[in-house]
Amino acid sequence: MYKNKRLLAIIPARGGSKGIRLKNLRKINQISLIGHVSKIIKKIKFIDLSLVSSDHPRILKEAKKYNLSVLFKRPKKISGDKIGDFDVIKHSLITAEKKKKKKYDIILFLQP
Repeated sequence: MYKNKRLLAIIPARGGSKGIRLKNLRKINQISLIGHVSKIIKKIKFIDLSLVSSDHPRILKEAKKYNLSVLFKRPKKISGDKIGDFDVIKHSLITAEKKKKKKYDIILFLQP
């Protein structure tokens, strides 16, 4: 919590990419991009929930490995390369609030 506000960190990481397929699993210094984001999140002590929004099971598995929340598999209708960030944020926020039965006041959007 930050100044009595709940903070939700959302990590968008879909499997399909025009350039590099499953790029969020690619490693830099033996750590995936998902792992690097997780390390950053662990340094921010006032995050109440950090979750990954992905449409790919391998990415969701990697997120769990780094103790990131996996509350859902992103629906196909918001997984294409022409989908804007707003749709991903909106879906993640609504789903997190419903599943956790909490309201979030601040959103931190961290792209790997």
